[in-house]
Amino acid sequence: MMTLQQLHDLVEVCTKRGISPFYRKLYGMSAHEPAKNITTWDDWRSLPVFAKEHLTGQTLPGRVFHPWHNIDTILASSGTSGNPPVYSSWTLNDGYGHRLQYHDFKRATLSSMPTPYQQDWILRKNGCAGRLIILDPRRHTASVRLAQTMGVDSMFLILHHLPMIAEEMVRLRVSENIRFIEIAGETCSRSLFLYIRKMFPNAIIAPIYGSSDVETSPIGIPCRPMTGEEPLEVYHEGERTYLEVIDPETGTPVPVKNGVEGDLVITSYAGATATFPLIRYKIGDTVRVVEAPCKKHGTWSFAVLGRTQMDFLKVPGGILRADAVERTLRILGDAVSDRFELHRYERDTSTGMKVEVVLYVEVPENTDMGMLARNISKELYVGASYTYEDGVREGLYLPLTCVPLSESPSKTGKRIRMIQH
Repeated sequence: MMTLQQLHDLVEVCTKRGISPFYRKLYGMSAHEPAKNITTWDDWRSLPVFAKEHLTGQTLPGRVFHPWHNIDTILASSGTSGNPPVYSSWTLNDGYGHRLQYHDFKRATLSSMPTPYQQDWILRKNGCAGRLIILDPRRHTASVRLAQTMGVDSMFLILHHLPMIAEEMVRLRVSENIRFIEIAGETCSRSLFLYIRKMFPNAIIAPIYGSSDVETSPIGIPCRPMTGEEPLEVYHEGERTYLEVIDPETGTPVPVKNGVEGDLVITSYAGATATFPLIRYKIGDTVRVVEAPCKKHGTWSFAVLGRTQMDFLKVPGGILRADAVERTLRILGDAVSDRFELHRYERDTSTGMKVEVVLYVEVPENTDMGMLARNISKELYVGASYTYEDGVREGLYLPLTCVPLSESPSKTGKRIRMIQH
């Protein structure tokens, strides 16, 4: 965790005259005004929060704080939210030392993480002798065979790549040799975790939380490996970061206490060669505080609930929340998996505009989809004491429809759980 003095120094560095004007413009500073001087926490909290639209509205050269020869990598965000991609500059960054508490990396590692040469550099910097094998998602069978030949016993994977290689790894008897799996890119559902656990029975499974927008990724270091305990993924803040939780309605910081939920705000600084330090950046994720403070690591720990813009959809009378849908599906047990994709529509009917929800779910063959939809409607809360079924009864919503997930219209490999049309 960064101290107030460190935050003061960061703001001073980023608001000096003669460098990138990004923060000076954001803070409305005049051309002759000296660098900002942050001396109290109230000063700090008075700084405005900024979001991704501020980055897409500014060219990359307009937000580079160091000579271009220090830029090691330029990354693009995935664009799965439907917005234009954000281009971000990075320096070489080794924020992955926590991996060594789980595995020695003496043998080869299969990876689909971005910037593979950085992953290779990180392994070598930490004295690990194993080779890095790059997973090609378009030729995953060949990648798995190469991994088998090289004796892979660990993997760094974007989560949605894992199911595409698991069956082949089991068939080639590679899966039983895997001792460590690091996953990233999206939250892991319970059903997918159980699938990974079944396919790779000898592996430690550890998540990381990062973003191409953040030069000091990973933002979140795993507090513990995934064991099936809820919440599945728990993080504490990474090195050189300062995290805050703000109220999504008011934008004001909320006290960090167990169970508190809100938008995550990130401050990060990669050091003297940082190309774009972040000061109070609202990354677009909603989190829940798990433990404050974390007994093991001192700082507070958190779970990522999902994308603020995609995992929370407003409806008349309440909010459709991805975690509420997930909990509802778990209540129904073996009748349905907790993997889903929810599509929200507005329909013009003879009695006015109404919300229609189509829920794509994983189900066994011959499932009565009508009965399943009715059961979900009874259990799915959109308010403290208001269910989806209540909304249908009052004429706010059309009856919920369930469709097998295999028939989903989504074309992206990365799981988007909540989609508004």
